[in-house]
Formats: sequence, structure tokens, C-alpha cells
Amino acid sequence: MRELSTDLGVDDNLLRMLFVKRLPPKIQPILACHEGTIEKLAEMADTITDCSNGQLSAAEIVRDEQVSSNNSKLVEQIDLLTAEIRRLKAPGPTRSRSFSRNRNVSRSPSRPGICWYHRNYGNDARQCREPCSWNSKN
Repeated sequence: MRELSTDLGVDDNLLRMLFVKRLPPKIQPILACHEGTIEKLAEMADTITDCSNGQLSAAEIVRDEQVSSNNSKLVEQIDLLTAEIRRLKAPGPTRSRSFSRNRNVSRSPSRPGICWYHRNYGNDARQCREPCSWNSKN
């Protein structure tokens, strides 16, 4: 931990706290009340572990299994999220947002020289636009 923290400029108190938190739960309260360097705390943790013959309580074993299970679930979720982000960032077919029709295309058959109103309303057209060659006899 010390080698990893030297380049980051991490405070010794923070490093000590992180170190103690990574120890087994039965060792944490013993070392939390002792002052000293991280190296000294590591030696004390080794001694305590050796004295306990490396036996862990059932609660610690269950806790370790739960942490391992939770970690694997988190890794799986991170993998899914990473894949989703890649999918969203990937260039795909571009879709046009405009669904409007071309305004130059008329719906009725083209009749040159006849305005839109006469094409649509015939003799009932009231707003004829020039140039329009509509005859009332058409």
C-alpha cells in the first residue's frame, strides 16, 4: 500500500486508516487504538493472526463470501453498463428527423398553368393566385 501511495502523496494517517480497514474484523479494534508506523501495525497484525492459528470465526467466513458475491455482482453490472455505453457511442445508421413531405409534390395530378386552389377546389376556388389559366368553363 505504501508503494502505491508514494506517487499519489497520500497522508500517512489516511493510509494507516485504510490499512486497518482492510484487516480482518477481529484485528481492527486491537490495532485501531495503537499508534505507530504502518510497518509496526503490519507486524502486530501478523503476530495476532499467528497467535489465533489462522482460524476465522464463522461470521468472518460468511462475511467474506457475501463480499465476494457482492463483488462479482458489481463486476457483472459494470460489464453490462460498459457494453451499453459502447453500444450507445457506436456510430449507427443515421435517421432523418424530418418526416415532412416535399412541398413541391402535389397530391393531385399536375395541370400546368392551374393554381393550387383551382386544382383542389375547381369552380369553388375563392383565392386564385396568378398566374392561373383556369376558365370557369373547365
